[in-house]
Amino acid sequence: QLTTKHGILFGLGQALAVIPGVSRSGGTISVGLLLGYSRQAAARYSFLLAIPAVIASGFYEFASTYQDLNSSELVATAVATVVSFVVGFSVIVGLLRYLSRGSFMPFVIWRVSVGVILLVLLSTNQLQT
Repeated sequence: QLTTKHGILFGLGQALAVIPGVSRSGGTISVGLLLGYSRQAAARYSFLLAIPAVIASGFYEFASTYQDLNSSELVATAVATVVSFVVGFSVIVGLLRYLSRGSFMPFVIWRVSVGVILLVLLSTNQLQT
């Protein structure tokens, strides 16, 4: 049962995405887990919460650039949008199925490992920004 307080906290978790390196879904799922929601419920709500943000940003970008596109580029944009929707929806369905029996631990290990490797490479000047 989602309360107003929990909704506000989920929104604050989503707002953490303005910090470089913090994903929107990671912030909202983490808040959901901290509030006691199941992995699947937290992920499901996180993806539902993304719908308005993704649609609004997509429409904004399209409205501000469509006049610069010729007809073939508009068709390519439409095809890319449909393909992105199908692939994104499929990935979400697969992740929710996985979360019904698996955990977030592989994702945590991946993010921490890549973060540590990047910090080491940056601090030893083997990688430059």
